[in-house]
Amino acid sequence: MILGNFRPELRNLPVYLPYDSVFIVSAILFSFTSGYCSSLVMMYAPKCVAPNDSANAGMVMALFLVFGVLCGINFSRVWGIVIGSG
Repeated sequence: MILGNFRPELRNLPVYLPYDSVFIVSAILFSFTSGYCSSLVMMYAPKCVAPNDSANAGMVMALFLVFGVLCGINFSRVWGIVIGSG
């Protein structure tokens, strides 16, 4: 996003990737790999702890998954400010 053509009328940073196809392909690749890996972790991590702790492990993993999504959403706002004020 920083190197791409994000908000071309407001940005002060140079554009190194003028084509959106590079960003789209990387987003698709990242979504498949991240989704696959996070699904594997969510399935197998509760099996790695003691059986009486597996429910707590699942809840903690879900908490941090949601926390990571919220941090990513809010961090994208920070990048918008950085790119605009560059």
